[in-house]
Amino acid sequence: MNADGIIGTSESHLGYNLYTYCENNPIIYKDIEGNFLGAIGTAIANVGKKIIQAVTTVASSAIGMVLNMPVSASMLNKSMNNPNNKINSITEKKLITKVKKSSEMKNEINSCVSKNKNNKTFTCMGNIEFNNDLDLKYSVHGANYIIQGATNENTNIIDMQIKVYDIYDFGEGEYPPHSLTEAANFFGTTYENNKLLTPYYWDINYEVTVFKP
Repeated sequence: MNADGIIGTSESHLGYNLYTYCENNPIIYKDIEGNFLGAIGTAIANVGKKIIQAVTTVASSAIGMVLNMPVSASMLNKSMNNPNNKINSITEKKLITKVKKSSEMKNEINSCVSKNKNNKTFTCMGNIEFNNDLDLKYSVHGANYIIQGATNENTNIIDMQIKVYDIYDFGEGEYPPHSLTEAANFFGTTYENNKLLTPYYWDINYEVTVFKP
């Protein structure tokens, strides 16, 4: 009920809120004297984490369904419940469909084909940001890609293998103030810092066929 007399020590947003207690995570941390943040018993902390993860999983699934953002919900839930395995096949198919349809990926493919129109085989690599599809924006946002193409001289068709991959995690970044993106990143970063979610590697692979320009 009283304002904290110590400000900014955690070097995070919470460190400058004088009315937060235990980094807003009293299930995992304790601060009896108001001067030092310490972890509570391991067994109790683990139970607290499981409760938070379970509640968050249910909430994110519901929000993902209401907002039609199933990939975002699935990838977040995986980071809390099953970070060591591949993304499940349903999420993978939905992610591939969304990436294939995205204007950002189509632009990268067109640019790669245009630069290599005189080459029989080619490889393009780079980074891509998804902003037009909200589900991709909040589940992937930025990722790496590899485009490998081969031209069939008899048909003038270019067969391409596309790989998109990244580490699912949260971190510092430039986001519009008071935006949903800023709030989502702050939420994810807080969970990651408190080990309520675990970053993991993901990748998708698919094929695209286009006519040689």
